[in-house]
Amino acid sequence: MFLGLGGIFTALFIIIFLTRRGWKLGWAMLSGSLALVLFNRLHYLFVLETLWEAIKSPVTINLVFIVITITIFGHLLQQTGSMQAMLDNLGLIIKDLRFLFMFIPALAGLLMVPGGAALSAPMVDQTSKDLKMTGETAAAANVFFRHLLFLVFPFFPGLLLMTEMSGVDVYFFVYYNIPVLVLELVVTFFYFFRGVEKINREKINQAIKPELLLKLFISIFPFFLVLTLGLLFNLYFPLALLVGIVYVVLMGNPEREKQESWRERWVLLLPGINWSMVLAIMGIMVFKEFVQVVGSLDAFSTLLLERGVPLLPLAVLFSLFTGVITGNNIASLGMSVPLFLPFLPTGDLGSAYLAAMYVASLAGYTASPFHLCLILSTEYFKASLPQVLKKVALVSSLLVIVSFLQVFFFR
Repeated sequence: MFLGLGGIFTALFIIIFLTRRGWKLGWAMLSGSLALVLFNRLHYLFVLETLWEAIKSPVTINLVFIVITITIFGHLLQQTGSMQAMLDNLGLIIKDLRFLFMFIPALAGLLMVPGGAALSAPMVDQTSKDLKMTGETAAAANVFFRHLLFLVFPFFPGLLLMTEMSGVDVYFFVYYNIPVLVLELVVTFFYFFRGVEKINREKINQAIKPELLLKLFISIFPFFLVLTLGLLFNLYFPLALLVGIVYVVLMGNPEREKQESWRERWVLLLPGINWSMVLAIMGIMVFKEFVQVVGSLDAFSTLLLERGVPLLPLAVLFSLFTGVITGNNIASLGMSVPLFLPFLPTGDLGSAYLAAMYVASLAGYTASPFHLCLILSTEYFKASLPQVLKKVALVSSLLVIVSFLQVFFFR
């Protein structure tokens, strides 16, 4: 047992070390799998068979399709200016600048591009100046609000990875996290905007006209189409995203005076695929498969239970720690879920444990000093990194506490 556990902890150390050294997550996860192979002296034919089983798994294939389609979708919205049009139209309708500051990073976050806070920072720069926010507060709020909707956004790759690895329906996590999201929105609103005077844009003090609402609806229609097909009609996620991609390719951005041709938009599809994220998904699923076939965790589970170690705090803290150390939500889940899944209670209580682990990994990732969004946002607003980290860590810790306590109410 101890030799197998030594392999698992060595694999975790290798993954964290390599990601901190700048390796792609996929290669780091495969290197961790290699450590498991060597520690357990697995036969090469068994290794090849396990590798093939992980790659051809329907779960792996589904996740790969989701990542490919969702990164293409986000890339198209960015390149055609559709996302910018959506944000501009939203700015014409939302009068209170505080709410506008919250909405812009949150919507920009749905593009799910690496370092995406650098996209929303210029959009909220003038708003932060109008509100007389310090650079540290503006940078922290930009980072936090950009990632807050990931608690409930059913197309977020981290949430989909969690549901595919655990077998728990994605909407369980969405519904479970709604109270966490609502409470966090209220608290962070007063935290980030305390002492900030409510200010309305002069140009929108007049009544909102129907044509403005129509323009907003047209600009958000690609998102509306995908969410309607995926949520209301329960269409296969990659297929719902594919419909959204086809719509953007054919229609482009209706608000642009001079649009690209549909052929020019078609050329944007292949560059939109985030291949490093595809590799990361495959590496995580391979690592998960090797953790399962090694089997050392069954004995470790018995040892933990016999010694009375509280499982929930351990699972939550481990998810939080790996999120902070790696600065990557997917990496954190890829290590945490395979380790703790065999220990969890059955039924909805076990699902609640997983939801708390997901929130912890997201909070750790958001507040990580290695988080690209946090670094770029801090640089843009010329803020103090320690002060920004302090503010983001404070509001992120509340996420963990609320989700942790919610498990006990869930009982």
